[in-house]
Amino acid sequence: MNEMRRFFRERWIELLIAGIWLQSVISAAFSGSWALLATTTLGGLVLLLAVFWIVGRLARRRRPSYGEGEAFATPRQAMVFTVGRQFQTILFVLENQQPRPDWLGIVCSRETIAVADEIKTRLGMSDDQVQPEIVDPWSVVEVRTKTASILDWLASKGIAPTEVAVDITGGTAIMSAGAFSMAAERHIDCQYVRSDYDENNKPIPNTQRAVFVARYPI
Repeated sequence: MNEMRRFFRERWIELLIAGIWLQSVISAAFSGSWALLATTTLGGLVLLLAVFWIVGRLARRRRPSYGEGEAFATPRQAMVFTVGRQFQTILFVLENQQPRPDWLGIVCSRETIAVADEIKTRLGMSDDQVQPEIVDPWSVVEVRTKTASILDWLASKGIAPTEVAVDITGGTAIMSAGAFSMAAERHIDCQYVRSDYDENNKPIPNTQRAVFVARYPI
């Protein structure tokens, strides 16, 4: 019984994400309803935010603020990105984040590692400034572990948690959830680039803005 309690205490985040939220998203995907899938995905993320907030309060940790904010207006020494097949959003973030961060962490899959290399080349950054971590995009546990490795790497460079932001715009929903949960565990700000969409569900140019998913007081 004690071992079971310890297991749930140590692994409750993975169980919540993979066992409940992920299964709900998969069921919604097989339903064939895009509206249900979007509602389940976004609703699940909101639920995760609420759970982490409650746990943080009970543990008397610093409470984050949630919702929109001027993410670009907050200077960062480093940023961590979840990466999909498109890199335009990441470039958009880095072009608007002033001054531009000197250090980048990249959470990507084997299929998207080339995107990470493209970002590094376009920005003229050295290998020492960029830390890519390849993950299984369907494994919350692996995404969390590799995100933690990037955050440890940044800490080894002398970068404080308040000088880091995790952007969960790119990659799969699983990657975003895993990276977000680790950022919340480390009390690191998390942001997302949102857009307005037209009637064909296409992003409207020049409507993108970075909002805080969670922001922790200094």
